Amino acid sequence: MKRILLPRPAGDDVDAALLRERGFDVVSDPYIAVQFLDDSVAVQQIIDALRAGAALVLTSSRGLQSIEKALFTALDVAQLRAFAVGPTTAAACRAAGIRDVVSPDSRFNTQGLLELLAEHRPTSIAVPRSGASADSFLSSCQALDIAVTAAVTYDTRTVQAEPVSAPALRAGAFDAVVVRSGSAARALAHFVPQWPRETKIVASGEATARVLAGLAMPVAITSQDSTSFSLADAVAAILG
Repeated sequence: MKRILLPRPAGDDVDAALLRERGFDVVSDPYIAVQFLDDSVAVQQIIDALRAGAALVLTSSRGLQSIEKALFTALDVAQLRAFAVGPTTAAACRAAGIRDVVSPDSRFNTQGLLELLAEHRPTSIAVPRSGASADSFLSSCQALDIAVTAAVTYDTRTVQAEPVSAPALRAGAFDAVVVRSGSAARALAHFVPQWPRETKIVASGEATARVLAGLAMPVAITSQDSTSFSLADAVAAILG
């Protein structure tokens, strides 16, 4: 049975469930940890922008999680409009009570989100984001003449203690690793500075693939988009 590593924070994992359904032995290990800045000035900046009529733009469901507590306290979420990067994030918005949610029909990445914003042209947007996010998405939004309020409301960091799976990964005991973010890529590079040739890397999208390339980590395949189904298809394509 082929063995797959998912380096990510603890929690529900649709990727793991789908890969196990396809017959893979899956290990999920928290190489990174997410810190939500619940009471920060940054969260208040996002809330103030939404109160003033900005649309909520989410490049990840974690962006919603990072402001959710303040959101329910300050606003009627049913009156908000949200642009979500993909179906998982869109579903999280609807589950939170946001009724007007728009997401791409395909290209579930920031490029697809930009195309959606170019089509709908909201006057202003509020973007809760990670401290590790690139600024290029925000610059592209501003180029569309959209007023942008962006604030770092959560952070994703490499864990301090070595993950349990790291020695096995260094020894080449995994057939593949699924990398969903630049933060996960950097965490892997920290604990596995010399990548084992036997272990294939599956990147969740072009942005993550670029980070991996910059770290000299060889990407075997990049999934069509960041959905769990596409990632499972990508793993199956290289491992059978």
